[in-house]
Parts: sequence; C-alpha cells; structure tokens
Amino acid sequence: MASIQDLLSPASKATPIGPEAKKHDDSVEKTETAWFTIEFILDLICPYCYIGLRNLDIAIQTYKARHSEAVFEVTCSPFILNPLAARSAYDKANYLQHARVHSASQLAGLGRTVGIDFAGRGLTGNTRDAHKLLRFALESSPSTARSTTFARWRRRGPPADADAAAAVPTSAESPHAVGASSCSPGGDNLISTPAVVDGSGGDNNNNSSSSIVGSSQQQMQHRRGPDLQMRLARTLFRAHHELSDDISDREFLVSAAAGATGFAASEIRAVLSGGDDDDGDDGNDGGWGRAIDDLCAEVRGRRSGSGVPAVLAVPTLVVNDRYVIGGWQRAEWLVREFERIWAAGGEDRGGKGG
Repeated sequence: MASIQDLLSPASKATPIGPEAKKHDDSVEKTETAWFTIEFILDLICPYCYIGLRNLDIAIQTYKARHSEAVFEVTCSPFILNPLAARSAYDKANYLQHARVHSASQLAGLGRTVGIDFAGRGLTGNTRDAHKLLRFALESSPSTARSTTFARWRRRGPPADADAAAAVPTSAESPHAVGASSCSPGGDNLISTPAVVDGSGGDNNNNSSSSIVGSSQQQMQHRRGPDLQMRLARTLFRAHHELSDDISDREFLVSAAAGATGFAASEIRAVLSGGDDDDGDDGNDGGWGRAIDDLCAEVRGRRSGSGVPAVLAVPTLVVNDRYVIGGWQRAEWLVREFERIWAAGGEDRGGKGG
C-alpha cells in the first residue's frame, strides 16, 4: 500500500514536473487575469485528502478575494491506496490507521479547523467503484485523457469522440497553450466566459447526496464535466468521513451519485456493473474499471524533471500542469504558492474572452 505519511509535511516550494515544463513560450500573451488549472490527485478514503480539498477551497476563496479576476478550474484524478481491498470488509475506525501520522483525536481536531466532523463509523473498503463514478461525472464514455484536458474543451468545444479526447495535448506536449484553461465549473462549451470555482464548494459542503431539483436528464448531460465531478467528490468525501455510509457499497454509491449528479440510477449501475470479483477485465462495466486502472498507473508513472516519481501518495496537487504540491497544505500556504506561481509566469494563461 502506498504511504500517506510521505507527503504530510508542507513543501518548501511547488516542484515543476517534467522537462518540458521548464520551457518558456514568449509568444503567450500576458494578461491581468490569473488562470489556475488544478488537478487534485486523491483517494476518497484518505482523510488528508478531504482536509486538503477543504483547504484548497478556502485558499481559492481567499485568493479570489484579493484578485477578483482570478479563474480557478479544478478536477480530480484517481490514486487508489489499496487496490486489493475488498468491499465492505473493514471498520472505518481502524482502516488505514497504520498509515496515519495522527491519532483519531488529533485528526478530529484537524478536521474541525476546516468544518469537518470526522466520525469513523461503519464499514468501508475498495474505492475503485467510487473513482469510476467520479470519472463518469467528468465524461460520457471512459477514456484515459488526463482530467485537466476536459476543462479545456469547455472553452474550445468538445472533440467529436473519445479517441479525439485522448489526442488533446497534455502539459508535456503543450504546456503553454494560448487560451487553455482547465477544470472545474458548470455550463458546457464556455467560450466567452470561463467557468469559475468560487472556493465555496457550491453547496457549502453541507449536503450529502444532495439532489439537483428541476433538472432533466438532458440538462444534466450538458453539465457533465469538472464542476459535476467535484460536486460528487465532495458528496462522497462527506458520506465516508462524516456519516456512516460505506463508500465501497454499490447501492450506496448509486443513491449518492444519482442524488449529486441527477443521472438515472440505471446509468450509474451500468458504470458499476460486474461481478463481485470484477477486476475491470470482463468489460461488463463498459470499460470504466479498466480506464481507472490505466489512469492510476499513469499518475503513479509520472516523473519530475530530475526523473524521480512526481506523485508518491495523496493528496497531491498539480497546478497549471506544471507545479506539484505534495501533501495536505494549509490554506494560507496554498495562497502564498498561488501568488508565487503566478508571479513566476503562471504558465497556463487564458485569454480575455472568446
């Protein structure tokens, strides 16, 4: 099992990832608008990921209070801490206890500072199914395109099919794409006005499995993307860590995902389908399991400019497809990093409209 402990201490600086990230493109137009694409690499079962997401929300809100023109887009990517875990087989209070550096009481104190009430009640298990649903909230058919790619489509228009999706350049291929923005907010094919994460978490993170009232399935299809993905992530984080819900139980996942996304339970069950021993190879889930496995392998295989692994554990943030921030960081520290990153060039700069 990968260690959570390795990335708990605040880093002294964000680390550039990949040799191409060091290049600079002088042709990129400088604008006053600060654009941030944030890939949040997580496992829903990790308490530090939940704390880290809350701190990220607070940091975004704080930064935007100082720079009202700033645009943040956030997506998440999978990192399964225990791929061999069974479903509904472990007591929450003890699961991953050996991997934490804080006692239960210390963790509860850390949670309270950001409005999380860690409960540790009930059963838990493998998170692969939950990651399938996070991806389903992002795209209509499974692919292995990096999650930040999807936010760029919101401003440029989506490709015609999943094969075209995989061909959209990632940071290593085009780290300075003009007008490119990544990940998070609502609406589709946003050209003039990019979607913005306001840091509040949309529903203020207070409602588990909250339903979207008055939205038809077709409307919800139009809303599939980073915004919906992060909404579902917050729902599942709260259900696992603050309530007694079992994040590895498929019936719970169907109910929670249907409530948070508005998609029909039958569609969600199809994403989760497969036998109890489903390992993603039988194809019964439409390829979602295999896509998650491939995405996890891609994340674990990333290398920094010096060739060392860039992602060792969770949570990990990748800002503007370039800067890697490991471990759960306090909101004020993240704000300073955002200031430093943008002062250094920001890299992923968007235009002032269409």
